[in-house]
Amino acid sequence: MSTLSTGSVVVDMSATADAAWWAADYARLRGLPLRLVHNSPDLLSVVDPIGSVHPGVEVHQEFTTGPVVDVLVAESETAHLVVVGHRPRSAFAELVKAPTALAVSVRASCPVVAVPAGVRSFDADHPVVVGVHDGDDVPGLLELAFAEAEALDTGVIVVRCAPRSDDIASDVIRDAISEVANGHPGVRVRTELIDGPPAKGLAWHAHFGSAVVVGSHGGLRSVGRTLLRHSTIPVLLVGSHVLVPRPAVPILDGN
Repeated sequence: MSTLSTGSVVVDMSATADAAWWAADYARLRGLPLRLVHNSPDLLSVVDPIGSVHPGVEVHQEFTTGPVVDVLVAESETAHLVVVGHRPRSAFAELVKAPTALAVSVRASCPVVAVPAGVRSFDADHPVVVGVHDGDDVPGLLELAFAEAEALDTGVIVVRCAPRSDDIASDVIRDAISEVANGHPGVRVRTELIDGPPAKGLAWHAHFGSAVVVGSHGGLRSVGRTLLRHSTIPVLLVGSHVLVPRPAVPILDGN
């Protein structure tokens, strides 16, 4: 499994060139190498322009012939991040075939970012938005979001998806936020509570962010699918196989 501090930024070139540009900008900000995975020589036209715009980014290429999802899952074992382009589809079309980002994220060893068409750079002027639910790995999702925000010199908006009536879940989430925030004192943080449909609330808060982080398993799995359909910013999906650093002090389970 990968951690969030090493490895390349791997980008799938089979969807949109925008994803490659976003990945290159992210790699520049993080000081990481960029790995372009493609299955057609026609996609190489973007390589030289990326190198010209981001001369400090180390760029590698990998020509593949296998199924895209399988290839990206294999790449995720040594990657910091897998980036895919995403074009919204109807709910019916997604029932027939899951979006590539979602299909990869449930098996990947690192987070997977779905970049909407038209988004070509990471907007560090806006915070990272993270949605947490009591059915998710709350400390892990928070640690990932705070670590990314710290490295990219931006803040975090934590969106708590827990009913006001669920005191135990609210306490666990609140304690986790406090613990992780204490480990990243330089990161500005704001907390919002959603007492309603998580997908709708997260989508609204995403308008104020640079990227939105959500689990692709557990309580917010269906929310990730909805965000892919509607979000205008990159959606970072975190599957159950992702190895995420934990806070030094254990989070109590509320029992």
